[in-house]
Amino acid sequence: MPTAIDRPAWQDALIARWYSAHPVWLLIPFAWLFRWVVAVRTLGFRSGWFARTCLPVPVLVVGNLVVGGAGKTPAVMAVVQALRARGLNPGVLSRGYGGSATAPRLVTAADDPAVCGDEAVLLADALAVPLAIGARRVAAGQLLLQAHPAVDCLVCDDGLQHLALDRTVELVVIDRARGLGNGWCLPAGPLREPVSRLEQVDALLLHGRPSDPHTRVTLPAGIPQGELSLVMLPPRRLTDNQQAGDWAAWQGRTVHAVAGIGHPERFFSALRALGLIVHAHPFPDHHAFCLEDLRFAEAWPILLTSKDAVKCRGFQLESCWSVPLQAQLPDSLADSLAQLMERPDGCQTA
Repeated sequence: MPTAIDRPAWQDALIARWYSAHPVWLLIPFAWLFRWVVAVRTLGFRSGWFARTCLPVPVLVVGNLVVGGAGKTPAVMAVVQALRARGLNPGVLSRGYGGSATAPRLVTAADDPAVCGDEAVLLADALAVPLAIGARRVAAGQLLLQAHPAVDCLVCDDGLQHLALDRTVELVVIDRARGLGNGWCLPAGPLREPVSRLEQVDALLLHGRPSDPHTRVTLPAGIPQGELSLVMLPPRRLTDNQQAGDWAAWQGRTVHAVAGIGHPERFFSALRALGLIVHAHPFPDHHAFCLEDLRFAEAWPILLTSKDAVKCRGFQLESCWSVPLQAQLPDSLADSLAQLMERPDGCQTA
């Protein structure tokens, strides 16, 4: 039974260097090559060599520059709720990562995460919003708009580098605890695009606190930015969705904490900060849980992230609890995003 992320030691060493002050120097030539490929690809879309499609409604893309988790899913939840509160009727597009579906499809809360992806099912469940998945976001967007003609805008989860889909607004999420790593592109660092990409986006959303001095990010001036408020709500039992008291009732209790997300330690640290005694069980991001993964010798409660809980709800384990996450944008940033969605020129051209 795995109780730690199961990957080769060299991967752990590489990731540790990504989030240290210095890159792996031998990989720098490959990082420059990667950056050149990204630049050529971006130029191809901007110049019209590669086709870009502008959907008939505004599109807000929520993305990040680093590989792995940065808090995009709770950011999408907060954005959708903020747009709704300002009179819009958003739909959501997702990659459906981790699911077996190969064609664009609509997703509901009742769908199987093994087919549609854990993040997509979580979003459909938490937001009760029209949602479509697909590797080709354009096709997914067209499918959603055809099925839900009342939708007047789209929020795209993790589509910053998916340039085939034109967009009205780009919002980049940054986790201060990890920052932008060592500032290098893959494979010498964790960046999918150079840091200068931040100067081209419309807004920045930050959360967490720097864990080391080198993770501090220098942000471009003049771009709207705000702090994402993240609150862990009291656990709910998977079998009946019942809440057993507030966090005060859990203080001092020993628990198994299970997380198959991009940065599991964020979940474990948050539980410790609430006064719980945590036995941490990190798994790879988008891990396909089986019943054996949650069989522990000690009969302590098992706390799961909400993203992992949607994959474990069929196990019928009374000892399993989901920890919902409440996310909220500051009003000033939410107002800015809603105004940007009303751009008269619609999609961006760059």
